[in-house]
Amino acid sequence: MVDVHTTENEFRSGVTSWLNAAIAAGGYPFESATEDTGLATVYGTRFPDITLWINRAAEAAFCGWELKQPNIPIDDPALIKNAIEKAEHLGARYFITWNMRDAALWEVVDYPQKSAVRVKTYPALRITSIEDLHIPLQKMLLEERARDILDDVARLSRDGHLTYAGTDDQFFIRHLTDTAHTIQPFFQHRLFDLSVRNLDFRRRLDKWAVQQGFVIEDRGHFFEIVSRQIVYQLLGRLLFVEVLRRFQSHLKPIALDR
Repeated sequence: MVDVHTTENEFRSGVTSWLNAAIAAGGYPFESATEDTGLATVYGTRFPDITLWINRAAEAAFCGWELKQPNIPIDDPALIKNAIEKAEHLGARYFITWNMRDAALWEVVDYPQKSAVRVKTYPALRITSIEDLHIPLQKMLLEERARDILDDVARLSRDGHLTYAGTDDQFFIRHLTDTAHTIQPFFQHRLFDLSVRNLDFRRRLDKWAVQQGFVIEDRGHFFEIVSRQIVYQLLGRLLFVEVLRRFQSHLKPIALDR
C-alpha cells in the first residue's frame, strides 16, 4: 500500500483557491492570489508561498503569505526574516504567517531597523497536524480563517488601518460577525444538551453529519462548527426578513420568545 502524506504544497494550493474564489465573488480590492512567484533578490531567488495582487501585470502586490505546518511557530525568527525580505522586494508593507493553527498579520517597519510588528494575531484553530487539511470540519475552519485574513488585508488596503469606525458596509459586517460570536456558545451548549438528553436527536444529527461528509472525532469540536453555521444561517434569514419588511409593510416584526 502506498504511504500518502499531505504536504505544505497542498495547503498552499487550498488557500490560494479559497482566496481566488472569494476575490472572484467580488467586493475585494485585489485582482488575484498566486503561488510561488519568483523574486530575484540580492539574497537569491525567493518564492513567497502566496502573493496577493492588486494588479499582477503592473507588479503591484499588496502582501505575501508564508504558510507552514503546525510545528513551525508563526514568529520563528528565520521565518520572519525571510518574510521581511520577500515583502521588501514585492514592495509590500504587510505579510501573513500562518501555520494552520496560528496566524498573524505583520507590518514591515524601517525604524530603528528593518523589522516587523504584529498588526493582528488570530485565535488559534484546533489543528494539530497538516493531515487535518483533509478532515471536513478542520478544512471548513481553515477556509473561514483564510477569509477572515482576506477581509482584514482588504480593510488595510482601503483604509490603512483595522479600526472599525463609521457606518460603512465593513463596519456592518464586523458588527454582524461580533454578534454571531456572542450568541454562538448558546447554540453550541444547546446542541450538546439535546444530544445528551435526546437519543433520537443525536442519531439524526449523526446521520446528517455523515451525509455532509463530516468525521466526528471530537464531538465538542463538531458542535462548535455546527452551531456556528446555525447562527450565520439564522442571522441571514433574520436580515432577509427585516430588509423585506421595508418593502412589504404588511409583514409583522419578528417577535422572539425569551
